[in-house]
Amino acid sequence: MSDELSASLVQETRSVARRDPALAEFAHDWAASVFLTSYVAMTRQDTEDLLSRFAHRLEAALRREPFSPEEGRRIGAAMIGAHFTDSTTLENTLRVLGTRLRPCLSPPPHLSEREVATRLIALSSALAAGYAAALQDHVLRQQEDLKVSMMLERQRSDAMLKESDARFRTAVEGCATGVATLDVRARVQTANSALAELFATGGSELVGRDILTMVHPEDLPSAAEHLTALSAGECDRFRSAMRFLIDGEQPVWTRVTGSLIRDKQGMPDQIVMFVEDCTQSFLNQEMVRRQLMVDPLTGLANRSVLVSQMEAVLGSLRPDGRLALCYFGLDGFRLINDGLGYDVGDEVLRKVAGRLAAEVASTGELVARISADEFVVLIPDTRGTAPVVERVEVLLAALTEPMRVCDRDVSVSVSVGVVERSAAEVGPLELIRAGDLTLRAAKDDGRAQWALYDPDRDQIGHRRSRLAATMPAALRAHEFYLDFQPVMRLADGRLTSVRAVARWDHSEFGLLSQDDFVGLAAEAGQVVDYGRWLLRQACEQAQRWRRGLGSTPTVSVALVDRQVRDQDLVRDVRTILDETGLPPASLRLEVPAVAAFTDTGEPLDTWSILAELGVRLVVGELGSMGRLLSRLRLLPVEAVLVSGVPARDPNEGSDAVDQFALRSMVAMFRRLGPAVIASDVDDAAQARRLRTMGCELAYGEFFGPPSDPMGIEELVAAGSLVRGTER
Repeated sequence: MSDELSASLVQETRSVARRDPALAEFAHDWAASVFLTSYVAMTRQDTEDLLSRFAHRLEAALRREPFSPEEGRRIGAAMIGAHFTDSTTLENTLRVLGTRLRPCLSPPPHLSEREVATRLIALSSALAAGYAAALQDHVLRQQEDLKVSMMLERQRSDAMLKESDARFRTAVEGCATGVATLDVRARVQTANSALAELFATGGSELVGRDILTMVHPEDLPSAAEHLTALSAGECDRFRSAMRFLIDGEQPVWTRVTGSLIRDKQGMPDQIVMFVEDCTQSFLNQEMVRRQLMVDPLTGLANRSVLVSQMEAVLGSLRPDGRLALCYFGLDGFRLINDGLGYDVGDEVLRKVAGRLAAEVASTGELVARISADEFVVLIPDTRGTAPVVERVEVLLAALTEPMRVCDRDVSVSVSVGVVERSAAEVGPLELIRAGDLTLRAAKDDGRAQWALYDPDRDQIGHRRSRLAATMPAALRAHEFYLDFQPVMRLADGRLTSVRAVARWDHSEFGLLSQDDFVGLAAEAGQVVDYGRWLLRQACEQAQRWRRGLGSTPTVSVALVDRQVRDQDLVRDVRTILDETGLPPASLRLEVPAVAAFTDTGEPLDTWSILAELGVRLVVGELGSMGRLLSRLRLLPVEAVLVSGVPARDPNEGSDAVDQFALRSMVAMFRRLGPAVIASDVDDAAQARRLRTMGCELAYGEFFGPPSDPMGIEELVAAGSLVRGTER
């Protein structure tokens, strides 16, 4: 019922109700009996207003002449129109009409009570008939509406299904991954373009084929097992790496995902397979794996493969079996790269590798490239050193034959370290280490030759390597400390300065002197750090003496070549002096003469800067540097240091020429200005002789060995320190 009609009806009914309160009360009872029997879109009051109007129409029809029950039929139809469609509504309406309507009516006087009853029954019957007829039409219209709605919904669903199917096909067709649907017997039903492209064929040619016929034979058992499990409904999905064959020959590496589609009864119906091409990824992985195992320049086995195969060889030998490792190193290979170019160097390495590979091709030996210009030949099941040496001679002869490289004739020199050991005594890495060490020995002995493994040399080398490797940690762990050796004036034997002497209290090798580790520090690249530590420790101790005793002897620190040429030396000296507070004049640096000049013979600027700071300088190791003596005047040095056998004892290994040279050198130093310090003075006779020559200062066992700071403090406290030398 529309809002306008409802409002009109309500207005009409209220105006009528005000005229006849009895009919209004009847409409109220009628509404109460039918309101909840059907679902109508009206409020209780609207329903009551509608039924009030119907009641007045019934009264009007009862009074109308000639009488006709047709109004009852229209009211019954109107109730259906108002959606009072439940059968209970009609039953309740007829009961209310039969029991409550008559007392509310005021019929015309000419009608008898019998005629009134007859007319009410006729109106009720007509209402029931109109209600039934309208209800039938209503039901038919609903059925028709439902039929139309179902048809429209079906059309909409079909359209949506077609659209969805089109989208799915477009997505599958445009998918970069191969997609196929299979029946439960693994025969292809559909295939997208990506799958057809993967198999290098048309999509229609795949339809009907058994997918298993295209699987690589080695992967066929696994593929068949997965598809059988899906077809049987034992699982709903599988993922597997699988190879297919293109044209029955070319393999394609893929990752396959298979999913089962079941029918309405839950039985296996179709299989959807997603096939992702992984061939390029597999080939890349294979290339990386090969690069990790094979030397890319020469194609020989690399270090990893060598170690692995050595383990296999060691495992296959008898308990008393032996094997040999020949460690080949090209001598001066850097000269080939620098002189002829890296392309020539690379070709030389390839030719050397090829010659070694050719020599061992039929022998059961293994050749590997283990570093840039070093190769290893592993000889299993040896019978002692002699046959191995003969074999090495053959290999050396092959390698040193001139070779034609890039239109150049090139010859290489090769050194070899040969290790022949019992298999029970060594492991792969130990064998390689021993071979490397033996090769270094061969190179140190002059190159272009072979050297046999020497356990004693190995032990010494191993000790040196361990010291070099543990030196940085030992510095941080405070395993180093300083002793101080007094430098005395020869004229009266009194203290002038002290030399800082480093010690290493090693946990395994005991107390080590400077000679044991300074060279190692230089080889291991630790000498600069070690030098900074030495300089700082010496300055800190000198400052402690200065503060505690009121004076301090000048402290001498010996530098090695690498420290002297370190660009940060001046900065380090200035920083340490500033941080410790030691006056620069209390520090003396001992510099090897060979490091004091540039390649052109000019003194390093470092010395002028340090001298300007006030640091004292001593030049040492001048015994074989006669050609540099004249250049000493260019250096701001305070003293020079002379050492060696001629300075210690003319009767032990030195001849008259050496003595004359030493005497002349000291005389020259005196004329140039620097004082002369003699080292390693062991007795009074040496001291007297050196003094006679002109030496002013000296140190050595005769004046006291290196001691801890307390020993120096005792000398200073005893008044031994020469006044004027302290700062």
